[in-house]
Amino acid sequence: MLPISLREEQIARQMSSRIYSRALELYRKGAVANLVLRGKRLTAQVEGFHAPFYTVVIDFDEQGVQRASCTCAYEYGDWCKHIGAVLLTCIRAPEKIVQQPPIEEVLEPLDTAALRRVLLELATDPEVADRITLLAQIAQQPPREASDAPRALRVTDFARDVVDGSIETLGAVGKTIQQLIEKADYASALKLISAESERVLDLNWRWRIGDAHEFYDFYTDSNPAEDALNALADLATELVLSLPDPKDPLMQQIAQLVRGWLQQELDPWSDEIRTCIYVLVQHGRIPPKFFRREYDSEFDEWLEALSDIERARDLWHSDFEEDFVDLANIIQLRVLEQRGAIEAYLKLAWESGQYHRYAIMRALQGEVEMAIETARQQFRKLYEWDSFVRALDALGHTETAIPLAYDALRESHKRRRSDPYDPEADLRASLGEWLAARAADAGETAIALEAMQISVEDEPTLEKYKRLEQLAGAQWAKLRPKVLRRIREHRDAEEVAAIYIYEGKHADALQILCDRHALTPALARQVADHAPAATRAACLEEANKIILNTRSRDYPLAADWLEVVKRSYHAEGKPHEWEAFIQTLMEQHKRKTALIPLLQQLAKEG
Repeated sequence: MLPISLREEQIARQMSSRIYSRALELYRKGAVANLVLRGKRLTAQVEGFHAPFYTVVIDFDEQGVQRASCTCAYEYGDWCKHIGAVLLTCIRAPEKIVQQPPIEEVLEPLDTAALRRVLLELATDPEVADRITLLAQIAQQPPREASDAPRALRVTDFARDVVDGSIETLGAVGKTIQQLIEKADYASALKLISAESERVLDLNWRWRIGDAHEFYDFYTDSNPAEDALNALADLATELVLSLPDPKDPLMQQIAQLVRGWLQQELDPWSDEIRTCIYVLVQHGRIPPKFFRREYDSEFDEWLEALSDIERARDLWHSDFEEDFVDLANIIQLRVLEQRGAIEAYLKLAWESGQYHRYAIMRALQGEVEMAIETARQQFRKLYEWDSFVRALDALGHTETAIPLAYDALRESHKRRRSDPYDPEADLRASLGEWLAARAADAGETAIALEAMQISVEDEPTLEKYKRLEQLAGAQWAKLRPKVLRRIREHRDAEEVAAIYIYEGKHADALQILCDRHALTPALARQVADHAPAATRAACLEEANKIILNTRSRDYPLAADWLEVVKRSYHAEGKPHEWEAFIQTLMEQHKRKTALIPLLQQLAKEG
């Protein structure tokens, strides 16, 4: 039994319909094996294309799936078909899950000699040996000194920077590199960056020589190794800026490492790598020509322009607002804060336009009034207010933070764009939810209600909708239709549909899902009993598209649609009409040998 409740629609929304179809195919043919649940971690093996099997690891928490990974080459944000197949198996065939004690309990009684024997046995696999070596280097780092006193708050606790994201990307390795930099153990930090770089570049090489068939399930040119390498570049930039002496031999070693990256078949225009090159040139005094790339005149032009920063900035091509100078300044601020160089931090934050970081640092130094004045004069974006009011709250100034957050939230709400790409929508939803909780605790009911309404309209979820209902109290009868009307066109059709289903508006929920092309078999099952005729029509349309226009490997998804059709007939008390329908369908498609067994199974099932 899984430690959480899991529904199929939750799986479907984490992958495209094509990948979901592949997941269904894997489940139906029994490709999932060796499901083992240890505490809140599930592992399983799924038949693979290039290997006998792929290993899936899924971690659960109270909210659901916390993290899911697979050893296949799919590394593009959403879940791969193997993860989907494992979760479908958990839902549809939970008896296949074998429960075992957590690995911590297994290792607890072993002494040092026994643990050594276990590791040596595992190390006979070269890849496992490399991983053990890296983890051993991490384990050799002395733990931070324990202290009863809480760690002093930092600006980055509220205004995350690029290095924070990179540490998350790299996991335990990233955390250890950061600890080494903060302890000024720069040589060990570089050693670990280099070791992880070798592993990532090996991943890049294996990705590039892999057979293209493994990538037919998705259409992207993304390289799974690049995210990790860019994260290492951010930490290398922090390391460069942390070295007090430009003549330190480590500077040249870092430059050699970066030049090695440029010689790989990777994107040299990544923001992270060019920022690292920029600080090596400016802070480390490495000549720009050291990083030249053969047959890349555009990149070489940018290198030559580093002597004229404004011209180099004009040549910058980025998907983000910040350029390499801004990113370098943000990482430099991180280094200054770690050193306790407060005045230098404040000076650079002001000069570089990082006013929210400036204001937060002022507040952390006890200069709250000056911080608030800076915010009122300089803040232009919601993210600045968001980080600032959360800092004030953490410092015990919640009563001051509530009206500031309220004004910022309302001002952003006035600028709200009706299209689905409102750049502040997600942040507004987060801030609104935060403000609603703080205001409710402070007895500011009107502020709490308005903040939660804004949050629900920008990011509707059933959980938040129920909290809004509770906050509204007697006002709910008047507010409810207004909220339902405003969220109806939201881009997250699945969440909106869940709210409409909660309100008993099943036909509207179905229409929303169909209009936004978001209907899945799992979602259709939720409305089939209440709007059977409309659900049947929608599911038949989807099933026919697959049967008539796609390859046979998509037939399992067609069978899932037809299973909902069957349910709709039974919901209307028309089982004989279903039997006639499925027989007609089998006769109509009797030459489709891959489809007929699926239809026969549907006909047999009660």
